[in-house]
Amino acid sequence: MEQISVHTNKKTKVPFGASITHRSVTTSTVVTYPVNHPAFTVMEWDKEFMVPINVEVYMMDLDKANKNPDKKPEWTLNHSFINTYQMEDLSPSSFKKFTEKLYSDGKMAGIYESHR
Repeated sequence: MEQISVHTNKKTKVPFGASITHRSVTTSTVVTYPVNHPAFTVMEWDKEFMVPINVEVYMMDLDKANKNPDKKPEWTLNHSFINTYQMEDLSPSSFKKFTEKLYSDGKMAGIYESHR
């Protein structure tokens, strides 16, 4: 479950922040729900400026892991904000552009919905 919130100035509507809520971010653990595989989120940060560079979500196919109990479970990249959502960066203005795109681009809205 993933949710993006863009915070804007009430008067100017200029974005000043964005929040990313993901099931593994909010619980700080690897979790699963009845309809999803276990997943965790990795946030990459700029060391100098301490701003997020990218968010990647990794998942494990629980059905596959259960069918192969003698093998180590595989964690694979499920999606990356920069690549999957075609974002320039993770600035508040880029999140605002992305959320606006969801209203006009049905394909992208479907991609985002599949990751929620």
